[in-house]
Amino acid sequence: MLHCAGAGQKCAGVPYVARHGKKVAGSLATKYPDHKSDRKGRSMTVIPRPAIRVALLALLAFGLGGCGPVYYNPNLVDQSESKARLAQDTTLCTNEANAQIPPTYGRDRFETDPTIEAQATRWVANVAEDDANQDVFATCMQARGWVLKKKQ
Repeated sequence: MLHCAGAGQKCAGVPYVARHGKKVAGSLATKYPDHKSDRKGRSMTVIPRPAIRVALLALLAFGLGGCGPVYYNPNLVDQSESKARLAQDTTLCTNEANAQIPPTYGRDRFETDPTIEAQATRWVANVAEDDANQDVFATCMQARGWVLKKKQ
């Protein structure tokens, strides 16, 4: 048996099992074999890694499930023809929008001036550019007979 300094003194940082040679019936370690505690005996919740991965993937799938506009063409009945035509028209309209409103990429979207005014001005310019590009794209798609499906 382990002896602590002085009678009635607590053995700091030494688990009960090491001090007394037995487990307490009601301790978390006996109820939950995966239970962990830190050096001071405080409980540390352990979440298995696969559970975290599954939760993150579920959140990602849920979050991305309704992303992006959904177009349909009421003039096209055949599903395969509709998909092929949508791919062609999307590419064509994207190219047209990028030709009229050239998008900026990478470092051009950021401001080197650290002041809040410069950062806000750059952000507003980026939003305006993105909106203008999206407007040209939507107009092109509508001209080709595509309608934006309303979310329910």
